[in-house]
Amino acid sequence: MVDIAKLESDARKHASKAVDLDSKGKSEDAVFFYVEAAQALISVREQLVSDRQQSKSSSSSSSIELNDVARLIHDYIKRAEEIKESLKSKPTPSLHLKNTSEKGVERARYLLTQALDQDEQKKYETAFKFYQEAITLCLNEKKTNDNIKIKEQLEKIAYQALERAEELKRTELNVSSHIRLPSPPRDEIIQNEEQQPMDIDQTNIDIIDKRVKLSSHELDVLRRGSKINGRDYVPFFNIDLKERFAYQTPFTDSHGPLKLAPKQQSHFARWARPDEIMS
Repeated sequence: MVDIAKLESDARKHASKAVDLDSKGKSEDAVFFYVEAAQALISVREQLVSDRQQSKSSSSSSSIELNDVARLIHDYIKRAEEIKESLKSKPTPSLHLKNTSEKGVERARYLLTQALDQDEQKKYETAFKFYQEAITLCLNEKKTNDNIKIKEQLEKIAYQALERAEELKRTELNVSSHIRLPSPPRDEIIQNEEQQPMDIDQTNIDIIDKRVKLSSHELDVLRRGSKINGRDYVPFFNIDLKERFAYQTPFTDSHGPLKLAPKQQSHFARWARPDEIMS
């Protein structure tokens, strides 16, 4: 048998919590507790009706009448619906997108950080390349920027990069030698079913794959398993270990943005790169 006293106690607790959250502006949480309170009272009402129909109402332990129960259920559900409607009418908060100038400074600072990191690890040739990229980026950004503060930041980053790059030239690098760096990953590594997924030009890569070579069957499994919904998701290669994601031209997926399900689209604001919304 349903414990009416327990249900009434639960309803009071949920209702008190709902009212408290409602008064504090925590609307979504308040809706949840209003509904919980209403559901507990609906169970109370059903039991009271059942008892009355069986002429057992005199033995009921309920302290409230059916009319009161119905009124409270109506009030809680009505308030929950009002809150839901008000939430729907509120405009979706827009992303705080950074402007182009801010992103340019951040990318230049990131390149400088990568250069310093490589420099500290005594990987001077790689560091020198990052210093060069930071300087180039700063100069290009300055040409198209009229913000004095942004220009000062770019000049400071470029000066730091140039100063250390010149020092590396004098002390650590043989400037007559060619700086060997891995080539950027290609957009399409697997062009067709005939190409082996491990077929990458490694003539200028100083990382050697020392793993046991795969059999033709294993390569075939990798090749076929790399194509999903018409797109190639190739295995990671040793070259990927050197990827820094700091090229001056941001990556663009030739396939375009991912398709979203209707439920995802209902919450979707826009596509944005991470550096557009955070440091």
